[in-house]
This record gives sequence, structure tokens and C-alpha cells, in this order.
Amino acid sequence: WLLGSSSYAGETVQAYSSCYVTSPNINNWLRTPYIERGDAERLHIEMTFTMRKCVRHNDPSSLQQCKETFNLYYYEAESDFANHQMPTWQPNVYSKIDTIAADTLYVQPRKVQVNNETKHVTIKRKGVYFAFQDTGACITLLSVRIFYVTCPNVTVRYAFFMETPTGPTVSSLVQKKGVCVGNAVEESNPTYLCRSDGSWDILMGSCKCLPGYQGINGTKCVSK
Repeated sequence: WLLGSSSYAGETVQAYSSCYVTSPNINNWLRTPYIERGDAERLHIEMTFTMRKCVRHNDPSSLQQCKETFNLYYYEAESDFANHQMPTWQPNVYSKIDTIAADTLYVQPRKVQVNNETKHVTIKRKGVYFAFQDTGACITLLSVRIFYVTCPNVTVRYAFFMETPTGPTVSSLVQKKGVCVGNAVEESNPTYLCRSDGSWDILMGSCKCLPGYQGINGTKCVSK
């Protein structure tokens, strides 16, 4: 992979490219820095890239070496230990997320079309490296964004629920206990479920305003 300049969204950006389509046994790797997951249990990786169609070659016999996909891997670790030798650049050392195929391929350089692909993975250790393996495609990786989804801060039924990272899988529901707002007490245990898409669901329990205070829209209690 080579770092160079590329045009994206009307701007010139630094991007990594690999284009060794006529050589056999291509095994080019690119790895992200170490990424600590913090409170997140599931990380999303969004990739923006371009890929050239394999028919664009002077020597038709070279097409048998050409690919129109690349592989995405991850490696979990408790600390940032990686260097040029470790982890070794072998597929069986990493965990494979998926083989990434382009939805749109370009033939002429002036008609390049951009692809966007997002994958997610459950992380159990303190942090992770993501790695990209090229085995013979002509690809430019324009951007990579690592993020996690949360259910936002919300106040309802006079209980405050703090921003909460979603669970480890798409079917996970994370139960969060609410804290009564000022001048309010628990009426029944307030809980909310955080869904994997970042939305709250199934509100149970509530708080109520203390005597001498009146509620406003379920969000605060003010003196009468």
C-alpha cells in the first residue's frame, strides 16, 4: 500500500492505494493504529474506497491475477504492541470480518465512482487493530471511520438516563437505571432499554416530584 494524494468530494485527500493486478501471489497489508474501545462492546468500521474494474488492462492474460475485492480483518489486544513484524501479516493470525466487494467499479480514471461499506464487530479486549489485505485488486482507500453507537442522554418521567453504548450484538438490549431529577423521588424503579440501533425502548417505572413542586413535561420539578 502506498500513501498518496487523491481527489474525493471535491477535495484533495491523503489516501492509501494498492494496484498490483498483474503480479501473482499478491499479499499487501495495511493496518490501523491501536484503537481502545472504552465502554463500547461493538465497534463499527466505515470504509470509503474506489476500485478499478479488471477489464482495464493491456495484457488480457493478466486478468487471471486481478481481483475486485479486498479482505477486512481485526486483531484484539490488551495494549498497543504492534510493530512491523507483530502481529505477523498472515490471515490466520487475525480474525476475518468479511471479504469486501465494490458495488461500483470504474474503468476510466475520470469516471471514478466511490464505494461506502460499513461493518461491525464485537470487541471483548481493551482495544483492537483493523487490517486490510489486498490480494490483487486496484484499490484506493479514501477514508476509514471507527465508531460506536449510543443511546443518547434523555430525561423522561422525571428520571434521567445517561448516554449508553449499545450491546455487543444487533439483538442486544442494555438495561439502564434512571436517576431522579432534582426535587423528585422514585415512585417505582425507573429503567429503560437501549437498543442496538441507538434508540431507547420499553420504559418502566418513574420518579415523581416532591410535595411543593410541580412537574414540567416529565423533565424537571419546579417550586409551585
